[in-house]
Amino acid sequence: MDSIRFRVSLSGLRTNLDKTRSVAHNIANSHTPGFKRLQHIQSDMSVGGVQTVSVHVDHRQGPVEMSDSPIAMAIAGQGFFKLHSEKGDEFTRLGQFQIGDDRYLETSDYYRLEPEIRIPEQATSFNVHDNGIVSYADSEGLTHVAGQLELSTFADPSKLKNMGSNRFTETADSGSPISGVPGHNSLGKIAFGFLEGSNVDIGDEMIDLLLAKVGVLANKAVLDVEDDMAGDIVNITV
Repeated sequence: MDSIRFRVSLSGLRTNLDKTRSVAHNIANSHTPGFKRLQHIQSDMSVGGVQTVSVHVDHRQGPVEMSDSPIAMAIAGQGFFKLHSEKGDEFTRLGQFQIGDDRYLETSDYYRLEPEIRIPEQATSFNVHDNGIVSYADSEGLTHVAGQLELSTFADPSKLKNMGSNRFTETADSGSPISGVPGHNSLGKIAFGFLEGSNVDIGDEMIDLLLAKVGVLANKAVLDVEDDMAGDIVNITV
């Protein structure tokens, strides 16, 4: 058996299986609002072969699409919504909210939007302006301001920790969040009544999946040959 060829092919098999899993996850979430595709990063090894270096989240913006969700907000440009959780602040691009029992804006799994914004019971309707101001109308048709939305950005969003469900937390490599008013200091604007769609391009993912499968089959074929050769050597020895 050629140990070097075996090692190189085994690394290729493992790396392409890793890539297949990432691509399959992307394809499965191609219609999930706010989903950010996983980007498989690989590199050559000094001893021969390839390896998975990391799986990054591609934070490029997805399409902004009209939504029939009761409270939908898309960020047209850079930034994340800030959410409060018991474990600390989390950040998301998915602006799918609801009014909680205590009348504060929150996600469907009860993560409250930060800064807190409360919609009073007497509100008959409300609106979110592109600069993040949240206003509502009362029963007499008078307009009031409920609060000001803020967005957060990071020096390197690709280094955020993926918590699942389109939520992320800061890391030392991502840098601390820099918060501000939508539409200012390179932050995006709010598109009320819209949601950001998945940034997965099915065509690109299908090509990546095909290439990864070819890599898996090619490396498996080499390993099968090496395995057969090892068996022949054992038989001769015996």
